[in-house]
Amino acid sequence: MKSTSPKSSPQGEDFVGLQNELKIPLHADAVPEIFERAKKLRADTTRAEQVLWEQLRAKRFMNLKFRRQHPLHSFIVDFYCHQLKLIVEADGGYHNEPEQHKLDKSRTAELENLGFTVARFMNEEIVQNTEETLKKLEEVILSLKDTSLKSSPAREDLKDIPLSSRRGTGRGDYGDNP
Repeated sequence: MKSTSPKSSPQGEDFVGLQNELKIPLHADAVPEIFERAKKLRADTTRAEQVLWEQLRAKRFMNLKFRRQHPLHSFIVDFYCHQLKLIVEADGGYHNEPEQHKLDKSRTAELENLGFTVARFMNEEIVQNTEETLKKLEEVILSLKDTSLKSSPAREDLKDIPLSSRRGTGRGDYGDNP
């Protein structure tokens, strides 16, 4: 993706500048078939995905915008925050199977090689201990924030992410819109 000068957008110039700095398109060049599969997955969510989405949607968590069942490259990720290039995966019990674990490890490595950070949580963990899951996710985000601010002064916009798990109001942003 070519870097362009910041322009006006609904999210503001800082957001556009951040997208340009990331040099990763919002969907990382996903093909149309992936978008159709993602749409079907959004209609058929697991209980854990529903629980987590209720906490992440509409900028409720740390005032960050997350998308669900989001196409990225050749993958569909459960939850995605473009601002941080953060992927959050909700894994069912079958992810403990050796073959699936190997596939997950490979998928995570490929996504990390593309410049994303991947955080994985088990479905049971999400449903039975949502607050602890959110606390762990907050730690990942704060770690990303700390690393990003140290390595790139252009990521100064991340300093505005609250240091607590205080949820944003989400007014005017319902998370489902790309």
